[in-house]
Amino acid sequence: MQWPIASALAKLRCPVWALAGDPGRLPVEGLRQARPDAQIQVIPKSGHFLHVFAAKAVEDLIRSTWTSA
Repeated sequence: MQWPIASALAKLRCPVWALAGDPGRLPVEGLRQARPDAQIQVIPKSGHFLHVFAAKAVEDLIRSTWTSA
């Protein structure tokens, strides 16, 4: 199955960082195929609304990623 935004992702000239819930709706394998260089963080047991059901984990990942960059 072709992920609808795969061609757009391939054209980006900036780093790609994605947060994905598990189980979730982000096609992680599709993202990996479109952008093998993407940094993908999967948060277990958070579902599609990871910012709601795993808010602290999302906050921690964002803080650690942006403060170490």
